[in-house]
Amino acid sequence: MNATTHAVTFELTRKIAQLGVLFRAEFPGAEVDLNPWLTDTDTQCWIDPHSIDLSFYFPQQHQGLQCNCILLEVKFSQELIDPDCQLNEIKAHGFSYGQLQWSFDSHRGDFMGEFAPDFGYQGIFIGFVAKVFQLFNRSIVNR
Repeated sequence: MNATTHAVTFELTRKIAQLGVLFRAEFPGAEVDLNPWLTDTDTQCWIDPHSIDLSFYFPQQHQGLQCNCILLEVKFSQELIDPDCQLNEIKAHGFSYGQLQWSFDSHRGDFMGEFAPDFGYQGIFIGFVAKVFQLFNRSIVNR
């Protein structure tokens, strides 16, 4: 679900903004889109309501990441405002002008696809994913 849809508390808004800050710290020049999904009925029926989704765009093909757009899905166990909500998984998909280049799943911890990022950039991306897990390691809402 679009990240802006989940910005219902100060704490969630802060953490969603921090996702963009963390990514840009590792990959300067990326632009953040907090609304990657269309709001039409056909698109919305496929979206996970327990996921914060955002995308990152590079003005040109990022040579190390082998893409110019990354869709990031930060998936949770239940409603984000539930005090017992836990971060379960992070999925990412790298696209080059609309064509899927690679996918990453934190459960597997590796990249799949014909055009995976360069090895060094894979490590940087996995480090970013680890920081996202740290960001959400506590309850998402204030108790």
